[in-house]
Amino acid sequence: ANANIPEKDRLFITTTEVRKVDNSDLKIAKNHKAELGINLRVGKTSLNVTAYKERLKDGYAMDQTVNTFNTFIYKEYQRTENGIELTGSTPVLSTYVKPTNNLNMETKGLEFDLNIGRIDAIRTAFQLSGSWMRTKSWRNGYSFYDNSEDAASARKPVAIYSQEGDAHYRQQFVTTLRATHNIPRIGFVVTMTAQAIWQQSNWNTFGNDSIPVGFLKAEKDGSVSVNMFQKGQFTTTQQVIDDGKGHMLQYPSHTNGIKESYSPYFCFNLNVTKEISDMLRVSFFANNMFRSYPRKESKRYPGSYSILNNRFFFGLELSLTL
Repeated sequence: ANANIPEKDRLFITTTEVRKVDNSDLKIAKNHKAELGINLRVGKTSLNVTAYKERLKDGYAMDQTVNTFNTFIYKEYQRTENGIELTGSTPVLSTYVKPTNNLNMETKGLEFDLNIGRIDAIRTAFQLSGSWMRTKSWRNGYSFYDNSEDAASARKPVAIYSQEGDAHYRQQFVTTLRATHNIPRIGFVVTMTAQAIWQQSNWNTFGNDSIPVGFLKAEKDGSVSVNMFQKGQFTTTQQVIDDGKGHMLQYPSHTNGIKESYSPYFCFNLNVTKEISDMLRVSFFANNMFRSYPRKESKRYPGSYSILNNRFFFGLELSLTL
């Protein structure tokens, strides 16, 4: 509070306006998946290979749209000798996010499982599995950039940008070797799992995110006008500046366009199970048993590092079969 104003004369005014913010036009998300696989068996050895492609359409995302911008009347008051007087009434844009069907995702990959069965001479069974996967995700619709100052009288139109061409990619190749060893005389089963992350990466691509395609403006009558530029009206940022719309330029950073990738790293897990009877088993497990935490420097932000692998943890499980 302003200490120059006597406490009995201090006044705080607030108002609340309720707007309908649901999306009655929301569609059911659709996921389409195609698979092609082969199964081979030679003796005790089996090989299963599956290739797949998956496409998510109309996925759910919390986003802004041209309809989530509303005009509010920002009233300014000033204390005078006659009390509190209204000195300004300015329409300003306010926004929120709502559920939309803007999310799209494409995933393709290959999975395999090689089981060579149990080698009786060493009482050990081996299984090798792995997968390669690449995911692309992107959003439809528009994004918005508001470069306004806080003062209501200094508010500017909100720039509209196309999201066409913007996408996020993730890719990885992982294999897991599992060895299961039996010790029948003492009822022990020891399982060692070695997971290798051979390749892991992520990156972004960008479309035209430096030149706006239109703008939103709060009108004096309380409406919101949507003003789209003609296709090809602006091809350079200088043309936007020359047209008096330089405040709409957002000068985006394309740091995420640098491909962030990690060299191979490994994780080892151990599980020891004791069969006490036909109905009771006790298992001890230790994940990331060697406490391997590779430290990788970021290519996008040199000097910052990521710690890979899950944290080491262990525990005991009791299984009762009736």
